Amino acid sequence: MPRLKPNWFDKLRFKTQISLVFIFGILVLAFVTSVTVSKISSTIIEEHEMLQGKQVTESLARRSEIALLYQSSETASDIGGDAMNFPGVKGIVIETDKSDVLFATGSMFVADSSEFVDQDSQQAAETANKKATELSLVA
Repeated sequence: MPRLKPNWFDKLRFKTQISLVFIFGILVLAFVTSVTVSKISSTIIEEHEMLQGKQVTESLARRSEIALLYQSSETASDIGGDAMNFPGVKGIVIETDKSDVLFATGSMFVADSSEFVDQDSQQAAETANKKATELSLVA
């Protein structure tokens, strides 16, 4: 049987080899533990954020019933302003069943592209599109 060429690890004393294996094992264990705790924590935080978002949405829905019944944009702005103070709320739109907007602030969710759009930039883009259409109609 051919003898293998000794590498650097084989040249070390047994006590040093045991120490290195022990240190390497501790480092791997620390890494695995850190990744596991991080994933568990992320899952818990995500579930908490989802629950908090649902509670804010349910609260906003219950409170906006009066504004929708009376078509009151003043009541809708009071309710929407209070709901914007919650952490994680990026934007609120309260609209009637006929799509009349009673209150809108912050970013709005655009369902087509599945992303949040800043209301001011969207209005500026719409204004630019209208002007471009008017210019093209004039020309």
